[in-house]
Amino acid sequence: MDAPPRCPRSDPVHPHSLCRQDNPPLRECCWCGPDAQEFVDGGWHYSCDICDLVFHDDCNIFLPGIRHPYHLNHFLYLTFEYADMEFKPCRNQDEFNEAHNKLQSASPESLKSCDWCGKDLGVLYYRCLVCGFSLDDSCIKEDPLFTITNPKSHQHSLTLFPRPLLVRCSACGLGDHKQDPGYLCLPCNYVVHKTCIDLPRVIKLTRHPHRLSYIPYLPPPAKRSCGVCRRNVDVKHGMFSCNKGCSYAIHSKCATHKDIWDGIDLEDVPEEPLEDLAPFEEVGYNLIKHFSHEHPLKLDAEGLAHDGSKECQACCRPVELDGFYSCTILDCDFFLHAPCANFPKKKEHPVHKHPLMLQPAERNDRNCCLACTRVYTGFSYACFQSSCTYNDDDSEDDDSIFKEMFDDDDNIFNIFQDDDDDEDIDKDDDNDHIFRMDVRCASVSEPFEHKVHPHPLFLFSGRDSSSTCGICRERGKSIFTLTCNDCKYIMCFKCATIPVVIRYKHDEHLLTLSGGEDSSDPYWCEKCERKIDPKKWFYTCDKCCTTLHIDCLFGDSSYIKLGWSMDVGDDDDDDDDGLIFISNNGNSRPTCDQCGVRCQSRGYFTVEDVCLCSIKCMSNFSE
Repeated sequence: MDAPPRCPRSDPVHPHSLCRQDNPPLRECCWCGPDAQEFVDGGWHYSCDICDLVFHDDCNIFLPGIRHPYHLNHFLYLTFEYADMEFKPCRNQDEFNEAHNKLQSASPESLKSCDWCGKDLGVLYYRCLVCGFSLDDSCIKEDPLFTITNPKSHQHSLTLFPRPLLVRCSACGLGDHKQDPGYLCLPCNYVVHKTCIDLPRVIKLTRHPHRLSYIPYLPPPAKRSCGVCRRNVDVKHGMFSCNKGCSYAIHSKCATHKDIWDGIDLEDVPEEPLEDLAPFEEVGYNLIKHFSHEHPLKLDAEGLAHDGSKECQACCRPVELDGFYSCTILDCDFFLHAPCANFPKKKEHPVHKHPLMLQPAERNDRNCCLACTRVYTGFSYACFQSSCTYNDDDSEDDDSIFKEMFDDDDNIFNIFQDDDDDEDIDKDDDNDHIFRMDVRCASVSEPFEHKVHPHPLFLFSGRDSSSTCGICRERGKSIFTLTCNDCKYIMCFKCATIPVVIRYKHDEHLLTLSGGEDSSDPYWCEKCERKIDPKKWFYTCDKCCTTLHIDCLFGDSSYIKLGWSMDVGDDDDDDDDGLIFISNNGNSRPTCDQCGVRCQSRGYFTVEDVCLCSIKCMSNFSE
């Protein structure tokens, strides 16, 4: 149960507690006065018997004069930006909103800053009439204890330091952390942020295979770089370090960030036994039984040269060159690349704080990878933790193509539904807020090596509109990027997962990823017949002088498996053929009903009499 609130008039060093009652008191609210709303039977209110005060439920938050832990010397008095304004919290919220709107149009010179957090004071704030110390309405609601006895992180009691902490915190090594009060232990010369007092003792992160323990320091001459931000870790202050003897360390703040840590302290919790993560079992010579398929699969170690009609069920890329598994049933069109067949059923990836489970693709499955923003129909790594705080709203911009495809009332998936059918058959409500990524992006690990850059790349989480991918030269497109610590080179996940060499059906040689050069020599794309910017990367064959844009080679549907289908319209309509992604290998190419151009990709979408060449055209199509 939460502790009762402190009486705002009491000394924070020797506080009085407010008592919450529901019986009507015999006197009026000390804030509102006799003309305010009456106390009613069954209505909650606060009282302080020591100070002989009674408040409405809301009035104890903004009293005319208070004592606050951040300014122990003097009283703080309620102040308004406009002197003629009156404010009663229990009945005049409209006046507060009106004054707040008025402040938005005020000149910047009239704005003042809070002495604790540095933000604008706003309409309503508290000020000391003696020294001018001011606190805004958010800081005034903070009421830290003056003394913390038996803290988790220290052997002695800690005392509040009523000033913004400008020295380095002993627990996290950071200083100048505004809005976070500090606590002291003078005998030990120990200084700590309030939020660092209860740091967990043992945690498990998806960035490292072992558990990490909190340690107050590392003995010299230890030198570590943080496993999250890659900056140096000050070994004189607290950090999290691997308890298996690895030289792995993380800043305390980085390790306990809400996007990095799952919030579970594993102190005194025994480690779980190792799970069997093998995705298949061997049932014979070159025969396996994969968990995603009902039939045994047979290994073909040679691959299929120049045969692009067979596609891997997991990654949706053609089965060629390398070894693969195929179904032993003749009429069953199920293939897996040998590496794809070895994807573990459970995987920890640094882009998400929970373990991810491998989810096979089923009919009607279509997803958008949250790492690269590509639409795909293959296997997924998804988080099914009920406590996962991931929300699709955080990645609204990245998922915009996906939302256009499947949520637009006028798009191809909805135009064939009956007008009186209110059921959204294209959205699985259980999967609306599931973190999901495709198997290609899930295969990216740290440090990441790529031929286009000489240094290792590390994961960076957070959108930066000024960052430009070194391959596609696009800015701020993805939440997750790979960054070089030495030269700040940036690569998006979409470019990081395209192959370095690839087969093109109109060239007998393999095409190689090239570019990133300052050249005046013109390059022309063989497919779209437009110029290629040599500063961007592209595919080329040096022997045949073949050059193609990356987007022209892949298109936007290259990770949708040929033959993929999806039901549209009424589920009870047996005559509905549904939406199908068909191979474009006929003698003539169909014309797209949206853009009017011949379909040039390896496949196209069709339903009833409508033909669409790409996801872009499909999302723009309407009746």
